[in-house]
Amino acid sequence: MKSKAMGREQETEISVGFFMRDTELAQALRPLLETSGISPGIMAEMKGDGFSMPKVPAAEMLRLSAVLIDVSRQANPVAVLTELRERCVGGTVIVALGGENSLNFYRQMRAAGAHEYFAHPVPADELAQALQQLLKPETGAARFRGRIVAVCGTHGGVGSGLFSAGIGAAISQSYGRRSIVVDADFSTPAVGLYLGVDQPGSLGILLEESDRLDKVLLDQVIQQPQEMLDLLDDYDDLDVIRRYSAEEADSLIGMLSDQYRYQIWRCSGDSRILTASVLRRANVVILMVAGNLASARAAQNTLRWLADNNKGARVIPVCNSPSPHPPIPASTLEEALERPMAYVVPYQRALGEAVLRNVPGHSPAHCLHKYFMQISRDILGVRQGGKLWKRRLFK
Repeated sequence: MKSKAMGREQETEISVGFFMRDTELAQALRPLLETSGISPGIMAEMKGDGFSMPKVPAAEMLRLSAVLIDVSRQANPVAVLTELRERCVGGTVIVALGGENSLNFYRQMRAAGAHEYFAHPVPADELAQALQQLLKPETGAARFRGRIVAVCGTHGGVGSGLFSAGIGAAISQSYGRRSIVVDADFSTPAVGLYLGVDQPGSLGILLEESDRLDKVLLDQVIQQPQEMLDLLDDYDDLDVIRRYSAEEADSLIGMLSDQYRYQIWRCSGDSRILTASVLRRANVVILMVAGNLASARAAQNTLRWLADNNKGARVIPVCNSPSPHPPIPASTLEEALERPMAYVVPYQRALGEAVLRNVPGHSPAHCLHKYFMQISRDILGVRQGGKLWKRRLFK
């Protein structure tokens, strides 16, 4: 029995060759790929600082559907990819790993033949997902492929728009993941303002025109405040009522998952259908709370809803203090939610100046920069020193 993959016929078994320095990462990938019907093939270790690539018999190379190769510490990574491409049959998927975390190097790797490039450190989950997307795009399990991060504010003014913008900037600019930030609050959109975009977008059109939804339409309405970071938002007047279904919301989320490695959604209680669709599929939920009773009650309701509808989501509670003296301390909120706060953000007097000066969230000059970076590393599953978390972050 045969099937087509990447434009060529091959046996139903899809095999991946590993040319890696990090053997622990390769071993962590094995079970993740096997569960999706992808078989690990060649296991070879990349060594040395000069031009070096393991010599593998040609017959074994020709049987590979994909190759995962680490080009870090190679004197000429472009030459390594060129040799690899010549030794494989046409259409073989190549995913490169390296130490360079820059957009220019990313483009060089793509131009040299890599279908995708990741800068160290990268979680095994994300690598496995990229290979599944490239090798088996037709499977139903791969429909929602991109990571979905929901930034869920318990009430207005708690900072969900600010943190959505800051996390999106950090993930895309500091870690090179192509991302989109979507502001689901149609009455008071704020993400665009924090990203330096003062014109509202056309999110509502995409929701209400799902029968016309395709990449062409998406490209027409997307805004790009920063390289590798896109934006979707909208603004509704008081007399506007959006009419769309959960199926239309799911369709939009699915299309964005095809295009972006990370979606960061600012969820809003005003857009209940859209928010519910996002939260059902979220891999990570950033639960934004503040020191008051209304925030605590709303957070409790959100946690109960997630327990019933998305038990696999990882919840990261963030206590943000929009005032210097909150009525309820973070410790009391922890008791009410029966879980610790992952991050406690104190009142920032310099925030207003950072917003007025349009300081990007990934810049060290932003007063909340360290929190945006810490939460982004938490979402990506990496430590500050560059090591992977030993535990699985995405269930």
